[in-house]
Order: sequence, then structure tokens, then C-alpha cells
Amino acid sequence: MPDAPSRPMRWDEATRDVAPLVADRTCVVVVGELDDDAAHVALALAHAHIRTRRVAIVDAVGELAPLQKLLPRDARPHGVIDHFLYGVSLRKIAHPVNREGTLFILPSGAGPFEYDTLLRRERWRRMTMAFRGEGALLCIVLPRDADGLARFVEDTDGIILVGDVEYPEARHVIARVPRVGRVSADAGIAPVAPASGARFLSRVTRQARSKRAVVLAGGVFALLAVGALFAWDRSGDAADGDDQAAGVSAEAQLAGTVAGAAEGDSASAALYSVDILMLSSVTDASRHLNDRLATLPAATFSPVRLGADSSRWYRLLVGAWREQREADSALMALRAAGVLEMGFGSVRRTPFAVRVADSITHSAAVTRATELRAQGFPAYALGRDGDHAGVYAGAFETPSQAMPLLDMFKRAGIGATIAYRSGRGI
Repeated sequence: MPDAPSRPMRWDEATRDVAPLVADRTCVVVVGELDDDAAHVALALAHAHIRTRRVAIVDAVGELAPLQKLLPRDARPHGVIDHFLYGVSLRKIAHPVNREGTLFILPSGAGPFEYDTLLRRERWRRMTMAFRGEGALLCIVLPRDADGLARFVEDTDGIILVGDVEYPEARHVIARVPRVGRVSADAGIAPVAPASGARFLSRVTRQARSKRAVVLAGGVFALLAVGALFAWDRSGDAADGDDQAAGVSAEAQLAGTVAGAAEGDSASAALYSVDILMLSSVTDASRHLNDRLATLPAATFSPVRLGADSSRWYRLLVGAWREQREADSALMALRAAGVLEMGFGSVRRTPFAVRVADSITHSAAVTRATELRAQGFPAYALGRDGDHAGVYAGAFETPSQAMPLLDMFKRAGIGATIAYRSGRGI
């Protein structure tokens, strides 16, 4: 008697082992043997994450049926083509497709794609940076033969392949998903382990930020889903490439400052902190710091630039740890204590800060940090071996990110420099 035919696998089953692999990623590309299959996988991944984070799916192929049927009947004809070619606002393009407003579809729009224009790298880098600030997930469905695909994927958190698709850079492949129509119910998915040193941008962001952290400038878009998408959209693409060039210039200016620090500083640096939330007002950041985080060690905020117009935001952070496992434990403790809701917060690698004082006693450092905090500066004390301590402000991934805060101290006539953070919160 012949075996009964296998039950076809559903897309949620096919992607079950893949969904956890994008939990700590911000921007992923999905490419399929068939474009509609890629769209189905993007939707399945989105449904696995929309309870804990916001997800936006970009149709960069053209009127993909699985995505089109989710759009409202009276949806505007605009899409990503209209945005990139004619400057149509992303707010007019993104369509919420669930009641909670955590899943958005960005349709293709009318006309053929010109991938040389669509995949300009700087605009997507800024978009990814904004999504990272929100803890959101961006899924971009592209055709397998898009010009410049491999180069574009280098600037994302990786690619997911659906079906029999060849791809030249194996280190960028997150996973391969079989086509649903061709596999049996027990067929598995083999995640592809990235090679050492692969350029995955989202290495420390672990989950979505709380909705309470989504506070957009002026309150115009407060609590709108995919707030990062709209923040990035506040200006056009005229400055493509400028941010990167400015960053390189700032890094060059600061090279001497950082290189001048004691050689042991980098080896003993407090590399990690816990990212609490992001606010758009320095007043709100100071109030939150003093009212809700004042009793936590090394609580601070860091001015950061987000979006194409480099809007100023303020990232609230807590703690200073040399080992990531220590920061992970602190994150769980903050959740257990109710400082963060379960599933929110993240560990961030922030080895640099603005240093205001060094090699003073613990009590003197605490007093100085308290004085600066009263003046509106996000200062904190870090203690080292013996009775040695330093006073710092902010916590940053790169020296150039610390420049705005350093300028704040200079304008107030307070001597400060950029240095590695060293010590533990006291």
C-alpha cells in the first residue's frame, strides 16, 4: 500500500526556526526562487515578531500578491518608487495592516524599479539606523536578479533565501527556507552560520523598545507605529554620503585624543551598558534620568543623531560593565525589578564617554557627579581599584558620537575630554 502523501508545510512552519535568528537584527533582505514565496516568508517572519516589536515589509519587487491583498481597497497608489523618485513622504506610503499597528506594508508603487536608484546605500543606512533606534524590524523583499543585490546586502543584517536560489556571499546568508509546495511536513530549515567577522550590523540590539520610548520630536508623530521610519523621512536625500564623510572627519579629529589615553584604558574599559529608552527632548531626558534612574549605577543619557536631517535624540543608559554577561544579568534584573517591562531594553557596547575628572577619591567623584547632574549634565561616577575614581558623562559606541556632549561641557566652561570608560558605577 503506498504511503499517504505528506501534508504540505505552511509558511509559519517553514520559518519557525528562522524567526529567532532575526530577533537581534534590524534590517533583513528576503529573496526567493519565486518572488511571492519571498513575500510569504517576510509575512511569516513578521507575524512571529509583531507581538514584541514593530515590523515593516517593503515590496521592492512590484505588486507582490501576498502583500497587495493586505492593503486597504482605498489605499493610495503611492509606493517606495514614488518616494525614491519623487519624494513622496513615507507617511503616505506605509499602511498598517493589523489592529495593533505593529505591522506595516510599504507597497511598490507604479512603474518599474530602477535598482541603481532604489538601492543607493546611504539612504538605506540612515533608514536602518532609525529603525535600530526604535528596535523595529525592516524586511525588504527583493528579486533574486536585482542589480547590486550583493553590495546592498553588505549594509544590512543579512539575507534569507527561499527555495533554490544561488547567492555569492555565504557569510551574509542568515538561513535558507524551502519552498512550501516542494517539502514534506517534517522537512527542516538549516540556518547558515555566518563566518567570523561577517558584517552584521545588529550585534547587540536584542529586542524592541517599549512603546513608551517612542517619543518623536514635537509630538507630531508620537506613538505612531514605525516611528523611526518617519523620523528618517524628515528630509530628502540631498545629503547622501555626507553623514559618512562627517563621521570619518570626526574620527580623524579624535584619533589623537583617544590615542593619548593610557594604554591600559582600552584593555580595562567598561564596554557595556543597558539601553533603557530613547527620548527626543533633553528636558525629558534629564527629568527621566533624575526622577526614575537616579538610584541606578552609572545612569546617564547620550545625545545621538538620527535620520537624514540628523535630528537630536537622547539615549538613556544605565551601568558600566567589562563583560557582556554582566550587562545581560543587569538587564534581566532591571526587568525583574520593573524598571523595564519584560522583553524590553537591550545591551549596548559603549566603551567611550566624556571624562570630566579622573584619579580622584570615590567621595569626591560622587560629589562632583551630583553637582554636574544638578546643572543638567548626565554625569556619573565610576570607581576603580582602591579609592580611585573618575567622573564621566554619556556612553558611546564611537568617539565621534561623544562630540555633541563634549561641546556642551566646553560651552559651559567645564574642562573635559573623550576617553574610554573605566571602572564600575558607584
